[in-house]
Amino acid sequence: MQAYQAGIAKFEAANTKVFGISMDSRFSNKAFAEKIGVTSFELLSDWDRTVTKQYGQINKNGAQGTRQSFGVDD
Repeated sequence: MQAYQAGIAKFEAANTKVFGISMDSRFSNKAFAEKIGVTSFELLSDWDRTVTKQYGQINKNGAQGTRQSFGVDD
């Protein structure tokens, strides 16, 4: 995540938005972002695991997601 933050100017120049998605709560995400110094993009909570499931990034028992990076076009 720090690498994305370090390169945020390149993403902005390409009119590209960066955000993180985690199955953790928004409160946990906020604390994590503060701990690692990520301030230039938002960490979103997928508490109900909807997005994690849609992208096929959840394990068989539904308890954990895998770490991945995606580029998504609208």
